[in-house]
Amino acid sequence: MRERGHQVHLNVGRSQFRCDLAIVDESAAGYALAILLDNPAEAVSDSVERYVFRPGVLRSFGWRVLDIPGKDWLDNPGAVLQRIEAMLAAGEDRALEQMVDPVPLAPPPAPAAAAHAAHLAQVAPTAEAALDAAAGAQVRSLHFEQGASRKFWRASLRDAELTVSYGRIGSTGQSLLKQFETPERALREMEKLVDEKLRKGYVED
Repeated sequence: MRERGHQVHLNVGRSQFRCDLAIVDESAAGYALAILLDNPAEAVSDSVERYVFRPGVLRSFGWRVLDIPGKDWLDNPGAVLQRIEAMLAAGEDRALEQMVDPVPLAPPPAPAAAAHAAHLAQVAPTAEAALDAAAGAQVRSLHFEQGASRKFWRASLRDAELTVSYGRIGSTGQSLLKQFETPERALREMEKLVDEKLRKGYVED
């Protein structure tokens, strides 16, 4: 990354707040991206701390986080560098958009059942947004569809608590929760995130 012109710092932070590589944001103070690594010579620990808690803590402080298994780097360093560059440019992990053929574990469902399941997956984010709105939350729902990319993004604000959900349309996606000092600060953060998505081509539902 340094040969590509990026300024990179090693082992930034401490303990679960630490990232292995931090790429400096040249356009602003702070860092543009945190990269988590593992040692390819050691077995990877499939733990909540590694895959959920540690990235979640970093994201709660405003970091963009990318987890790079050491084996991926050994197998195809060029693809890893492209993934990092795409994350820096677009703010989202392009690897999440790769379509993977599922391994069949059971006979395919009957056509009617399959259509019903697809319909439920399609409307799940919309239904969840409606439930939040009914509970008194302020909700902004957006989607992005271009080529093979079909994604949803939703922000739900209750008092000083902001929940952001995102993923492929038709999936449950994932959610991040952030708490702020005041409802006004949380609202400003939601509006900032919505503006960023609109600039990237997302449209409101």
